[in-house]
Amino acid sequence: MPEGSPAEAKGTLTLSLSAEEVLRLEEIIVDRDRDEALKFILEVLQPKLQAKGRRAMDRKRGMGLSI
Repeated sequence: MPEGSPAEAKGTLTLSLSAEEVLRLEEIIVDRDRDEALKFILEVLQPKLQAKGRRAMDRKRGMGLSI
């Protein structure tokens, strides 16, 4: 099994999104807007991931993502 594959993921990382963020994400999905998707990742998800700390991102532990 390749490292980081879904079958290998054992931990989870839960991120909370505000109603505004969910709406923005849904609009990105409907519009299939790649530029806005990248902007959302950089502006919304990246800071939330950093706030969770590097330990949660340790590839050796594996992680799943549930929102």
